[in-house]
Amino acid sequence: MIFLKQFWKFFVIGTATILLMGIVYIVYENRSFKKEISAVLHQSVDVTIAAVDQTAFERLSAQIEDLQSPDYVRLREQFVRLKDVYDKDGIRGFYAMKMDGDEIRFFVDSAPVEDVWHSDPGVVYREPPTELLNIFNGAPEQMIGPYTDEFGSFYSFMGPVKNSLGDVIAVIGVDISKDSFNNILKNYLRLPIMIVLLVLLSYLFVLSLVLIHFRVLLSAKEKQNLVKEVEKVTEELNSKVAELKKEAGELANFKKLTINREMRMIELKKEIEFLKTTKNIQS
Repeated sequence: MIFLKQFWKFFVIGTATILLMGIVYIVYENRSFKKEISAVLHQSVDVTIAAVDQTAFERLSAQIEDLQSPDYVRLREQFVRLKDVYDKDGIRGFYAMKMDGDEIRFFVDSAPVEDVWHSDPGVVYREPPTELLNIFNGAPEQMIGPYTDEFGSFYSFMGPVKNSLGDVIAVIGVDISKDSFNNILKNYLRLPIMIVLLVLLSYLFVLSLVLIHFRVLLSAKEKQNLVKEVEKVTEELNSKVAELKKEAGELANFKKLTINREMRMIELKKEIEFLKTTKNIQS
């Protein structure tokens, strides 16, 4: 039927359109979330660079002996306080690194000593992302990740600390673990996904109501057609009965005429016999 063809056309096109727009919307929200996370991490690094005594990095050697240095103690206290400030954003921690020849060594970090993420001064960063090496070589601060190193999988924002001559004397980084990032992302996208599903379900609900309404109308129309068909058959039967009655009446009249004719023939035969008998007697 024409209606059903139109219905399925609207169903397919409408559903595909909603899903396509929903995907575009969710992708947009996903990118917006990443921009927001990048902005938070960026801000935290800028605040850290501005808050710490940058000249301390020139006095420290990024070796285990720095544990006894007041500069190291002061930097670590500042990093720990900053970690507490940004903890609600899912940040894993802050750290500072130094390029020593071909190796990258840690200056300081904000992690507790017993934490596997913690590195004492002088510990070599063995699996650094390429972007970090680029920052030491003059690249600007940037968002990195996801990447995996010996400490796990992370998203990071890293920015250079430069001396008065413009040389990079340290790079400060802030991490958010990949798992934390994905969990926050899931919670962030939950509302957009629910909105898309709600729109889709609402559309399907409306289509269902239209289909049900059509079925009801179709059922009523079918009943009307059935009644008309019964009435038509009844009329035809009544017409046939009337014709049969008429034919039966005609047959009855014909039979009556035939019977009367036969009786008249019998009477005539009797009269003829009577006349013959009378004639013989007279002769």
